[in-house]
Amino acid sequence: MTKTRKIVLTEKEMPRQWYNMAADLKVPPFMSPDGPVPPEGWAPVFPMNLV
Repeated sequence: MTKTRKIVLTEKEMPRQWYNMAADLKVPPFMSPDGPVPPEGWAPVFPMNLV
């Protein structure tokens, strides 16, 4: 079993700026044997309002 570690920052150490790395990631679409998975293909896994 791995131990988890808790990191506590003081107010002075807290980040003042954030950067959204997910916006810059170039992730290819999820593929099936027939090609990219269409939104309807995700319906059994996720509610359509999330797709």
